[in-house]
Amino acid sequence: MSIKKSLPTLKTISSAVVALTLISPLANAANYTLTGGLTKVHSTTFNTDVGISPRPSGIDSGTVNVNVNTSTGAVSFSSGADIVLSDFTGSISFLGTTRFDAVDTAVTTNVGVSGTLDSSRSVHMTSVSASPAVSVDPTFTNCSGIACAFLGLVDLNLSTYSVDIQFNANFTRFTGTLSGVTSNGSTMEMQITGVR
Repeated sequence: MSIKKSLPTLKTISSAVVALTLISPLANAANYTLTGGLTKVHSTTFNTDVGISPRPSGIDSGTVNVNVNTSTGAVSFSSGADIVLSDFTGSISFLGTTRFDAVDTAVTTNVGVSGTLDSSRSVHMTSVSASPAVSVDPTFTNCSGIACAFLGLVDLNLSTYSVDIQFNANFTRFTGTLSGVTSNGSTMEMQITGVR
C-alpha cells in the first residue's frame, strides 16, 4: 500500500509566515538615542523659575531602553538611562540677577517606570518615590551674583519623576517630556525625543 504525503507548498508556507507575523505582538526592548534637553526648572529655594539658555539645553549623549508590547499595550522605560546635558547658562532672579554656567550635567534614572499605551500610542508613566529616583549632578562655573553662595547647597535630585511620550506608527521614534520633583518641591522638566 502506498501512502501519499501531503507536502506543504510554497503558497501555504508563505500564508503561515504572514499569519504569524500578523498575530505576533511587538514585544521587544530597544535602545533609543535621546535628543532634546532641559526646558524648565523652578526653584523653591529661591522661589523663582531658573532661566535656561539655550532652551532646550541640548543633550550631548543619552540612551534609554524601552520595552513596548503592542498586543497588551504595556510600555516600560528602564532604569539606568544615562543622559549628559549640553552646557547651558542659567540665571536666577534673587536679590538681583545671578548668572552661572552649568557644565557636564549628568542625569541618571535610578528606578524604571511603566504604563499602558492609549489609542494614540501615548503613554504616561510615573515612578515610585526613591532617594533619588533620578540623580541630577551639574558642575557650576563662572557664577556671578549673590545666589552663587547657595548653588552648591541646592539638591537637584528628583525624588519622583514622570515620563509622557508618544510613539510614531512603527515605534521607532517617540517625543515627549521627562519631569520630576525634588524632595523640597523644586521641579524640573526635560524635552526628550528618542530614535532607535
